[in-house]
Amino acid sequence: MSMLCSLYRLTLEEAASVQTFPDAAGELLGHTPPPPKVGFLSKVFGKSQKEVPASREKLQPVGESDTFNLDQAWHILHYLFTGGAEEGKWPAAFIMSGGQEVGPDLGYGAPRLLTSEQSSEVAAFLNAQTLQSLDDAYSTQGIEAAQIYWQASSDPAERQRELGELWGVVQELRIFIGHFAQTGNSALVHIY
Repeated sequence: MSMLCSLYRLTLEEAASVQTFPDAAGELLGHTPPPPKVGFLSKVFGKSQKEVPASREKLQPVGESDTFNLDQAWHILHYLFTGGAEEGKWPAAFIMSGGQEVGPDLGYGAPRLLTSEQSSEVAAFLNAQTLQSLDDAYSTQGIEAAQIYWQASSDPAERQRELGELWGVVQELRIFIGHFAQTGNSALVHIY
């Protein structure tokens, strides 16, 4: 089973709902919580649990156009941005840290909400990245030593292909998050 990461663009209303009702993050990610458990006495005596009136409207999952899948490239990008497997300073470490954890653990931790201000900081960080900065950070031995979730090749031609692929992802991510800075949207980051 693969470990993946996706980013989701949220409207101001969705972000406010997630901050007020953290479990709403699961709805935005398309996660359906299990039905409530029925107690033993309810089963024996046939009593049903009372429905608790919803204090908010159920949210629809974030659409494909507002989703950016880093897939398996998330960990190598984190490494290239921060130089480490887990640690790192903000905003370079935005893939694995920063923001506010919201909702239940839906994989490898709870999704994290990045405010519009934090999203703008990430956009500025991504705009400062270059192919040369990725190339400088891409050390096959370092990647293997840090146990990054990525197969790095030491073959020069394959290494260049991998770097080109990763640079393409960074450029697409730059555009995706760049819209956040322009529109004031927030983001959910989810590793699953």
